[in-house]
Amino acid sequence: MSNSKRPRRAVRPFYLSDDPTDNISNLRSYLGQIRLFLRG
Repeated sequence: MSNSKRPRRAVRPFYLSDDPTDNISNLRSYLGQIRLFLRG
């Protein structure tokens, strides 16, 4: 899962980009990860 084009993605699970739809999808996946983590 190593993408040399966007190294930020591997370091930070959530970041703001210039594309608003990309931000929404990132936020959704970020919240999904938190939900899975809290759920156990």
